Amino acid sequence: MGLILCLSVIFCVDLISAEIVCPVCGRPFPDTVETCPNDGSDLTIVGQLVDASVDETDTESDTDSLTEVPEAEEPEASVKYKRRDVTISRPAEPATDDADYRDRRSRVIKERRGPIYLMEQRRRRRARALEQDRRLRAQFDLRREQYLQNRDQLHDLWSRARSGSALATKRRLYGMSAPLASVGYRITSMGEGDHFGPLSAVEIDLNLTRKRTRIGLSTAVGVRALETRNELVFIEHLSVGLQYPWRYSPYILLRGGIGALASERFDRKMVYFLSSVGGEVGIDCWITPWIALTPSLGYTRYIVDQVYWNSFSAKLSLGF
Repeated sequence: MGLILCLSVIFCVDLISAEIVCPVCGRPFPDTVETCPNDGSDLTIVGQLVDASVDETDTESDTDSLTEVPEAEEPEASVKYKRRDVTISRPAEPATDDADYRDRRSRVIKERRGPIYLMEQRRRRRARALEQDRRLRAQFDLRREQYLQNRDQLHDLWSRARSGSALATKRRLYGMSAPLASVGYRITSMGEGDHFGPLSAVEIDLNLTRKRTRIGLSTAVGVRALETRNELVFIEHLSVGLQYPWRYSPYILLRGGIGALASERFDRKMVYFLSSVGGEVGIDCWITPWIALTPSLGYTRYIVDQVYWNSFSAKLSLGF
């Protein structure tokens, strides 16, 4: 019994005296500590067992060797984990003197380019500018030649077009006949006794056919001037005739019309039925393809209540 108690005490002393060393910070801890309080390493896996009977100086020298020498000795067979940062040495990165070192700056050429490089750059820029100037001059010369050719062609086309337009205008003018409508002034006579009795009228003509056969309508409103009174005349004519198409287009017409004559006699206002028949010759003179000047002469027989007048008339009208 005493022998068993003695062995138990010796075994407890051995257990209490056992220590474990953290391979990261190098500090020893009792084997009851499972986690390193300095760096959090799991001592049950990576810890190195150390005998407590060894003196403190030997322990410190061992820990210093662990921290200073990267190539550590192989741990005991009881340790299952092998530290690669302790057993394998890695080359340290070269130190740099530049405190503001950046990875981007390491890829940039730091030395300044010399005068030869600048001269080469200026030479290249000048060569590019000369090449661009040569190309632009060539394009300008090509466009100028094309413009000169086109100008000559356009001049010829314009000359032909102008002559053709003049010819077309001439042909059109010499192919004209009666205007579509015209406004004119006609003067004739309806005398009474020894008085000439001039009749002045404004006449509007509308031509229904305008080529060789001429059919039209005309409306005349005028005033018959006598010694003692003035009479108002309104008459509508229908005209039929022939015409030769030309710039100076002559024509001949037969005219017949009916209307009214308003008079005041013996302090009484009276309206008489008026009719007329006659003929007319004239010529349409086309100044432009849109304007014609038409002089004409005519003979007209006016009849009012068994009274008639044989009169000649002259007319000048402007046609469109």
